[in-house]
Amino acid sequence: MKKENVIIWVLLCFTGFSVLVGLVTVMFRPPWRVPAVEPKILSESVIYPKKDYIGLVRIYDVIRDDLYVGPWYSSYVERIVKQLEMYAMDKRVKGIIIRVNSPGGTVASAQEIFRAIRRVRQEWGIPVVACLGDVATSGGYYIAAAADHIVANPGTITGSIGVIMETFDLSSLLDGLGVKPRIIKEGKYKDIGSIFREMTPEEETLLKESLQEVYRKMLEDISSARSTLSLEQLQDLADGRIFTGVRAKEVGLVDSLGGVEEAITVIMEEANLKERPYVLDHPKMTWETFFEMFSYYFNEHLLPKALFKKNISEYLNTFSLR
Repeated sequence: MKKENVIIWVLLCFTGFSVLVGLVTVMFRPPWRVPAVEPKILSESVIYPKKDYIGLVRIYDVIRDDLYVGPWYSSYVERIVKQLEMYAMDKRVKGIIIRVNSPGGTVASAQEIFRAIRRVRQEWGIPVVACLGDVATSGGYYIAAAADHIVANPGTITGSIGVIMETFDLSSLLDGLGVKPRIIKEGKYKDIGSIFREMTPEEETLLKESLQEVYRKMLEDISSARSTLSLEQLQDLADGRIFTGVRAKEVGLVDSLGGVEEAITVIMEEANLKERPYVLDHPKMTWETFFEMFSYYFNEHLLPKALFKKNISEYLNTFSLR
């Protein structure tokens, strides 16, 4: 056997062993609990509790679908939706906490997560409590509104309900630099919002109409999910202003003040739980997710690094037409 082949097989075996150890670590890591878990409970079930538990979903940073996270999920939104569905299908899950610490993001991404939370509530009947962290504004609050109950800290910054679109007009700057952009297009409004020219009144009207449509949908969704707020009341609050947690409770945007502890208490009351449950920050590992994770590591790490010594996409690009 050639020396190069021996090296390749050694690398494959070593990498495979490393992946296996990583997967076992993920599958057998102990659950997260608030407050600290008593040792006697951990000794009963180190992998996953045999008793009822609460699932935790974290929604942090800017909400957008192109933000890649995790080895077996293709996008931020898909990870959140799949995590919710996996919790919902586990009969031991008696409630879900949505921990929101986000300034918002794209409309479609927030809508998809909003609908996923509503499905969990309506189809599976699982109580969902949103727990707002430092910031839960715009799309962050949009998502939180889908929950049965919203808990916010007194100093939480929330609200900022509205829709915004920003663009620039650099035509004067480019004229001063002697730069003349040339745009070739098919479709009257194909370059709407271009930074190379001033926007026409007609184009501005079109964009405003689109924003108004999105804005109306956002208010309708929040109002339908929040029984404490009518659409008329929400319109008075949805002018882009921010609220502290205290003020948000006064106007009806949140239901109670507190943090994760209070969110757990709400779920215990809703689910009639007498004992304090575990709080898991990851759904139960299934064979499906196991093979998805292994497939990812095999295709994106094992083969490229061991055989091609480069990313698989870079390897394929060397054969593409240019």
